Amino acid sequence: MKNWLIIVLLFLPIKALEIRKPLFDEIKEVAEVYYSSWHDTFDMDDSSLSPTSCFEMWKEYYQATSKRSVLLIARIDDTIVGASFARPKKHPHRLKGRVGEISKLYVLPAYKKQGIGSALLKATLHELHRRGFTKAMVQSLTANKGANHFYEKIGGIVIEQQKDITIYAFNLTTDEKDTL
Repeated sequence: MKNWLIIVLLFLPIKALEIRKPLFDEIKEVAEVYYSSWHDTFDMDDSSLSPTSCFEMWKEYYQATSKRSVLLIARIDDTIVGASFARPKKHPHRLKGRVGEISKLYVLPAYKKQGIGSALLKATLHELHRRGFTKAMVQSLTANKGANHFYEKIGGIVIEQQKDITIYAFNLTTDEKDTL
């Protein structure tokens, strides 16, 4: 009986990952992904973070999306499993050129370690490059070892280490003269 179950599981259809801009009607689900992922990642009580506040924040991101900012979702079948938001960085930490900041990148806990975060980050970096940015940066809590390993694995370079924050940079050009 066990062998039969394994064979059946092998022939189940592989779920396709879709990364794209969200529709406004999907923002509530994006906010739920953020809320769930945030609590799973940080395991701390933040009374200012509620499903309603998350929805308002992501609604603002959606409305602020322009030629310069990037808002993407990762979907598998009918479920949003991740989201990212990036925008121009006003104070780019010694980086030269047009710098975009990835301020949000979250994947539902049940979908982590399946390549979804990597695909979402790479798509976000690609969209920033397409919009004329030459560099991207992301800040991560130094204590968040999983996120730090993730950014380094994708190619992020540590450009600043503070007590609680690690800042990573990504070069979005292939110009060898354009270094971090």
